Amino acid sequence: MSTSNTAEPNLLKTAPLPSEIDSLLASQIIVAWAGERGGDDERRQGWWRTDLVSEYGGRDFFKRLLARTSEWAVLQAVREAALRTDFHRKEASSRC
Repeated sequence: MSTSNTAEPNLLKTAPLPSEIDSLLASQIIVAWAGERGGDDERRQGWWRTDLVSEYGGRDFFKRLLARTSEWAVLQAVREAALRTDFHRKEASSRC
């Protein structure tokens, strides 16, 4: 049996470090925040029509709905809005 001398790392054997996961999630949340339309006094990029992060938008709603976990719910919701928009735009561009 011959072995290869290539120095190709086996990516399946190494799990990402917690700091790498944190950086990735932070980047996704920053893009998700920036992509929101925002409220009247807080305009952002407007790539999708949500206002989940602002104090009187989604954050207020989630605080009343999920008092203990509202901050996490807001972050997950804004990230989900970004993921869905990305999916639909990729799907639409692949049909062209």
